[in-house]
Amino acid sequence: MPQFSELLDKITVEIKEKQQGSEMIFSQNIIVAHEEDWTKYDVEKALKGCHDGSEHGWNVIFMGLKELFKRRGNSYKG
Repeated sequence: MPQFSELLDKITVEIKEKQQGSEMIFSQNIIVAHEEDWTKYDVEKALKGCHDGSEHGWNVIFMGLKELFKRRGNSYKG
């Protein structure tokens, strides 16, 4: 997201056909901005922070979609 970093993450969406519908698999390759003098620990700590923030954001999006399905009376039970 440009407002957070100039670096680009790669997000892959894979859709698999299932017997009762389909399954979407989301993968995100997070690129962490860091200084040259950072230790491996510093980079891993920053990566964890980015991962946790991204995971929270995705959860908010998917919970919102779930609520939208519920309000519209769709049969999704996930």
